[in-house]
Amino acid sequence: LFEIKGFKFLLIHGWGSPSGIEEKISAGFQNVDCIVYGHTHKPANHKKDNILFFNPGSAVDRYIGSSRTIGILE
Repeated sequence: LFEIKGFKFLLIHGWGSPSGIEEKISAGFQNVDCIVYGHTHKPANHKKDNILFFNPGSAVDRYIGSSRTIGILE
């Protein structure tokens, strides 16, 4: 958990089944602006309940996704 220019970020890998992962990783944290996570190898970039969920996907694994991806968060 860290803050940059007044924005609070949570950086976490994730665990368990990919199903419902965003609910699992956000459950224990209050007042964050952005959650950067992985584990699923699927890219994500959307807001839910005023939190930006960002997953860069996987630059090397195409097992789950149809293409390799990276993410840049500005």
